[in-house]
Amino acid sequence: MIDAAEGKTTKKAEPKEEKKPEGEAKPAGLSREQVSAGMRRAGAIVQGCNDKFKQSGMVTLEVTIDGGSGKIGRGKVVGGFAGTALGECVLVGVKRAALFPKFAGQITIQYPFLMK
Repeated sequence: MIDAAEGKTTKKAEPKEEKKPEGEAKPAGLSREQVSAGMRRAGAIVQGCNDKFKQSGMVTLEVTIDGGSGKIGRGKVVGGFAGTALGECVLVGVKRAALFPKFAGQITIQYPFLMK
């Protein structure tokens, strides 16, 4: 800002950012609806795995969603289908097809897929 009376240049004080105390909970980054919508993008692939292996039960994935890209970074199958071809098929397909809105940080979730 220029001070017209004296012809000097002065800086206006900028507001300070408040630092959050360590240990304070951060927002999750995605709503339940956003997670479900992102996972539904992989629905056809998951159905293809179900059709191929013809097993029934719940395939549960534990995945880490990267907020910067909106994609799944890491993932694994947990529960009864861990280490099976069906579980691996679902995991690979979901990692390729699922897409989420971008957000700060990352979150890890468990998400079940019912196989009939």
